[in-house]
Amino acid sequence: LFQIQPGEKEIVLEKYSYDFFSNLQLEKELQQREIDTLIITGLNTDLCIDTTVRSAFTRGYNIIIPKDLVTSTLASVEIQDYFLKLFHNFLGEVTTSNAILQKLYTQAYKK
Repeated sequence: LFQIQPGEKEIVLEKYSYDFFSNLQLEKELQQREIDTLIITGLNTDLCIDTTVRSAFTRGYNIIIPKDLVTSTLASVEIQDYFLKLFHNFLGEVTTSNAILQKLYTQAYKK
């Protein structure tokens, strides 16, 4: 039983492979909602996260990876760090969930 439930206007999409973009509905929803920045979290940084990040990058999305909200179940800490450095150097922004929340909070009060 999941403790977190989607909100009334939120959608739930299934992932069919390592790449979340394998579900064609994902990109349709992102385009329809005019979303251009993705915060990517989850398991297996060296496989699922890597595949989805690269796919999002080639589609032109801005990518943010909170390093405290991704992990690898089989990879070592060194491999995890390698992928985070790769993402940061070439594919997107690697930061923390607290930094993301602070930025969102600041932006909300600027409006």
